[in-house]
Amino acid sequence: MTWDIFQEELWARFGPTECEDFDEALSKVKQERSLREYQKEFERLGNRVHGWPQKALVGTFMGGLKPEITDDIRMFKPKSIKKASSLARMRDELLNHQRRSTRSIHRTTADYHPPTRFKTAPPMKRLSWDEMQKR
Repeated sequence: MTWDIFQEELWARFGPTECEDFDEALSKVKQERSLREYQKEFERLGNRVHGWPQKALVGTFMGGLKPEITDDIRMFKPKSIKKASSLARMRDELLNHQRRSTRSIHRTTADYHPPTRFKTAPPMKRLSWDEMQKR
């Protein structure tokens, strides 16, 4: 078996079907769960497309990110997928850290019951005119 025949057999067995359009799939991929899952899917599809300029790949990657990630990294104008994904990971880690901190603060304040500082004063006794005169 020659290398070319081996490649053809592998492609026939594990390659895409004739119906799959990787260009279309890549243009529609969106981050719905974790950044890691999105990046994995983007790379899987990105490795299957041909003729896409780097600028288009970066734009598509940025356009598929969740708004809370992409809004803050757009200002850096990344020129490569490597730079865009690095910035996205840093932003995602910061957001996750902020969420964990916020949850722990809410948990701490929800469990906190401050001691009552003021005790209820006994009811005041009203003095009559005669009692006030004596005092």
